[in-house]
Amino acid sequence: MKHLTLGDKEEEFLLQAKPEQGGGEDSVTVLGLKGLLTTMGRCCNPAPGDEIVGYITRGRGATIHRRDCPNILRVDDRDRLIKVGWVNRKPHSRYQ
Repeated sequence: MKHLTLGDKEEEFLLQAKPEQGGGEDSVTVLGLKGLLTTMGRCCNPAPGDEIVGYITRGRGATIHRRDCPNILRVDDRDRLIKVGWVNRKPHSRYQ
C-alpha cells in the first residue's frame, strides 16, 4: 500500500496556521475564509489537539479531517485542501 503525504509547500502552509481566538474548544477556523460551514469528518473523528486539514466539498462547505486520515491521503484534487486550525482558547481559572 502506497502512503501519500502532503507536499512541502502544503506542509509548510499548514504548519504556519495561526487560528483566531474565540469559539468553543472544539471549534475550528478556516484561514482566509469567514462564515464557511464546517463539519467534522466521521471517518477520522478529529479531536481538539489533532493535526487537521480542511477539504472543500461540493455544496457542503468544508469537512475537517485529521491530517493522517486515509481519505485525505487518497485525495486526487489537492487544490481542494485548505489550511484550518483549532481555535485557541485561553485557559480560565476558577481561582483568580
